Amino acid sequence: MQTGTLVRLRHNQGLGPARLLEANPHGTVWVEFLHRVGERQVQGQLLERFPLYIGQRVSITSMEGRFVVREIQELNADDELRRCVISDGDTDQTLPESILLPVPPSIDDPASFFESLQWDQPHHFFARLNLSLTRTQWYSVSEGLPTLRGARVRPLAHQLYAARRVLEAHSPRFVLADEVGLGKTIETGLVIQALLAADPDLRVLVVAPGSMSRQWLCELYLRFGGRAFVHVPGDVVGGPPVAERRRRLAAPRLIVSTTALLVDEPFRNALVDLPWDLVVIDEAHQISPQHSLYPTLRELSARSTGFLALSATPSKREACGLTGLLALVAPDAYALDDGDALAAKLKDRRDIWRALTSTEDILGAARNSEDGAPDQETIEFLVDDWNGVLPEEPEVARMLSRARDGEVEALDELVAYVQEHYRIDHRIVRTRRRTLGVLGTRFARRQLKYLEYEPSAPEILLAQHMDKLATPEAQTAAQTLLRILFWRGLCATAKTFIELIEGRVSALEQDEHHDTDACAHALTSDPGPGEQEQLEHLLVMHTPALPEERAWLEAARGLAREWLAAGSDACARHRDVMKWLGELLTTSPNAKVLVFAQDRSTVCEFVEVLRAHHPQWGAEAFHHALDDRELEEAAHRFQRLSRHRILVSDELGGEGRNFQMAACVVHLDTPLSVGRVEQRIGRLDRMGREPDCPVTSIVVRGPSRVERALQDMHESAFRVFTDSVGGLEFVLPRLQNMMYAAIGKGEDLAEITRQMKSEVDSTLAEVDEDFELSLDSSRKQLEQARELAEIFEESADDGEERKVRHWLGTLGVDPGRDRRKIRFKWTAETLSEPLLGFDAGDGSTPFGTFDRSAALADESLHYFAPGHKLVDAALAALSSSRHGRATMLRRELGSLHQNQMFIVLLGTSRLDESDWEGEGIPTGLQTKAHRFLWPSSEITCVRISVDVDEEPEMVRDHELRQRLIRIYERDTGDREFTVDELLEAVSSPGPLWTAVRGAVSTGLDELNRNLESLRDEAAQELAEMMSMEMGYLRNQIRLGLLDARDAHHGLQQRERLLQSVRRARIELESIALVLGR
Repeated sequence: MQTGTLVRLRHNQGLGPARLLEANPHGTVWVEFLHRVGERQVQGQLLERFPLYIGQRVSITSMEGRFVVREIQELNADDELRRCVISDGDTDQTLPESILLPVPPSIDDPASFFESLQWDQPHHFFARLNLSLTRTQWYSVSEGLPTLRGARVRPLAHQLYAARRVLEAHSPRFVLADEVGLGKTIETGLVIQALLAADPDLRVLVVAPGSMSRQWLCELYLRFGGRAFVHVPGDVVGGPPVAERRRRLAAPRLIVSTTALLVDEPFRNALVDLPWDLVVIDEAHQISPQHSLYPTLRELSARSTGFLALSATPSKREACGLTGLLALVAPDAYALDDGDALAAKLKDRRDIWRALTSTEDILGAARNSEDGAPDQETIEFLVDDWNGVLPEEPEVARMLSRARDGEVEALDELVAYVQEHYRIDHRIVRTRRRTLGVLGTRFARRQLKYLEYEPSAPEILLAQHMDKLATPEAQTAAQTLLRILFWRGLCATAKTFIELIEGRVSALEQDEHHDTDACAHALTSDPGPGEQEQLEHLLVMHTPALPEERAWLEAARGLAREWLAAGSDACARHRDVMKWLGELLTTSPNAKVLVFAQDRSTVCEFVEVLRAHHPQWGAEAFHHALDDRELEEAAHRFQRLSRHRILVSDELGGEGRNFQMAACVVHLDTPLSVGRVEQRIGRLDRMGREPDCPVTSIVVRGPSRVERALQDMHESAFRVFTDSVGGLEFVLPRLQNMMYAAIGKGEDLAEITRQMKSEVDSTLAEVDEDFELSLDSSRKQLEQARELAEIFEESADDGEERKVRHWLGTLGVDPGRDRRKIRFKWTAETLSEPLLGFDAGDGSTPFGTFDRSAALADESLHYFAPGHKLVDAALAALSSSRHGRATMLRRELGSLHQNQMFIVLLGTSRLDESDWEGEGIPTGLQTKAHRFLWPSSEITCVRISVDVDEEPEMVRDHELRQRLIRIYERDTGDREFTVDELLEAVSSPGPLWTAVRGAVSTGLDELNRNLESLRDEAAQELAEMMSMEMGYLRNQIRLGLLDARDAHHGLQQRERLLQSVRRARIELESIALVLGR
């Protein structure tokens, strides 16, 4: 073959035409693939001529230098370079193939793959077809949001409601304010997973307290799609250098510790300057408008498209905190000086919320009555109660009229409508335990038991010696925390306490003191265990000396050494706890126990003691110095293996982990932070724990005056051991600072406890139930979400795995299997095209499973489902890939259909976007529409004939249709029909392609006729769902209560969305030509 000849690879015709560039004596040639991969060196014997035919469309370069498309009129194959007659309608040209370029097929026009002689193998077409139908099923069972099903969690109704609420909004800017322990992290994970599935390039920033940031890293990766985030902790000694932290800023997905922001101003400024699509702030209520980081959050909010503030809900009296939160999620609507305006808004809605509470209480009582519903007299009373409350609200008037006519459901709609549109702001999404209790959810109760051990004499003397440490007249914040650190060391072990004392003695000898108040501030901002260890080291090494501290330290060191000697192989605290554990594990053979200590050294010491005395308990250590793999393995053994019955953890184990299988939590020591205690207990007190299995806190009580007073404070003032701290989050930071100051100054802690108890009681007593109810998710909304949650618990289709693996194999991904586990692998050479969201080159996934139950049971496995990075890449390839767009095959169809030709059309419904001026439908509104009309793949079959007098005929015979669409199997006689076979049978296939295009038009018309009723029904359901919000917007415009431009824009977008649904259409995705045998 001469240079310039059009060729193709004999065994990989899918690469399309290539041009021969040059050959060498060794049998290899250089070719240029014209449509796909560029120049490549191949073996000459692997090549054959690319076929040309009369009527084929080719590109040539015109006299003006432009590419023009012409059809081949005549073909002369006698010369080594084939010559083609090309006509522009006026003149004919005879051109060699060396200057012709066969027109490439378009993925938007599957029939063009036939015309360009580049159709694919049959099994690729059927792989596409089957995954497309599976995708439709995923949309169907999830009401248009398949990633909700793909999270490796058991989402509860209120979590699904919150996630949908965010995802269906025009922009995801909300305060997620569920009560503590109800799963705000899960709600956020569901949102992030869905947004990343829609846009793998989404830039996401999560800012979390140091105590939680590492757990965010693990949770998002393991439970929400296998997408890696980069973690920036706040380590200030021995951690990543400042330059390394700044390098991490290049990552598109970041999790940043608040400690890192506090200690590194240049890093903080660089972070703010970056564009973010979604910013998530965990524990946002801890960063009040007075906090040094609040301006940073304001800047991040102003620069990002989406913003989620995970927070406690402030009470009415916390107007500043409420304004601060709303100013973050809606900076255009709220300013920090809007406190008065907000207070006026609260006052104006007083009567509305009163009526709302009355209605909900009466309806609740009626549902629990013998009749199960309110009688007519009760309905009349409720309707009268609303008269005059919202007199200018047409929607309310219509619902009250329906209720008066006996339609009880109208009252439920009224409650939902008022909760939605007359809460303090629609951007607050909140569910309380009380609300879930009304719906029948039961929670395990908390209980407290003290374990008081018998200390040794030196330990008692050391506890008494602690009170002799003098307090300076002007004690700095760092000195206050240093004193607290000494107290905490006494509650650890003698070894740990000695290390602390000797470290401080060494620091005083070096006499290198610095201003460590910034370090002290970071320590009170909930750092992570690793960050805390680093910060405490700085505190010990650089805090100025306390009065007479050197002498006090020498005496303390002597007593501590005596304490160590008295403990022999275990200190008294550990010995008595070990004895108690033995009694529990003997009487309860299946019980598991979670043990917490504040220091890594204490964790390691206690585990050594347990392993030395009771190796049969399988004690596991769990602390911040372990790497992620070691942590996951330790957690897995404790959760799943019966022989591992005790997990001893530092505060890392309190960060979002699910250890609800444990019988109790043992507090080996007691943190000052109420939030830390809540996090510890929260590992057991989780949704899903059996309500009859109490959450028991075993609190170890020693001789330390401060420890005992602190435990009394947690028990009687905050009641954290017996109840959730929900409702106290906004006052806790101030109360915690009071605790720090009182302990650091040696004040009367009993008096401080009484003061705090009084303030906590006052805060809880001032809860305004009318205000609280107005913020709650409505009963109707949660009941709808509960139905969806129940569907997710159903087993997945067993064929899902096979269909995803088949399609990934088509793309060049190898699904290796190890027993029941799967690990996908690929190389740059095997991939037919890049995988969306993955780096170029070789790659693989960790082991995983398509079985949801197996994934939930084994956290070491990835869950391959919608929302997982690889599955999303496979789904994205349905839109972007050439594979399976067209194929041709022979198939046994029975004697009646022998030698007949059929086409199988695969089409997918799409919302119409013609009214959106090229911008596309906003993601949130598209998600809202997909609840009723999702991308649905549909199949139809058409019989065709090349006889121009014979029209295409729809296949109505069910049995024939099933034969046409069944999977490709060579064992049943299926055979690919190649290009060479076609050109041998038909010298000029132009009439066949004309027949194919006619049948495509006929088939699409049929599919779109079938879609009409579905889209009309979907538009009606969408209109009904949006009717109240659209009515509310119209009424607010009429009354002049909303910004007219924003309200009109909101209405216009909803009307456009309805039109997009009404005009939805089926678009052709792929086509198969089947010849009957």
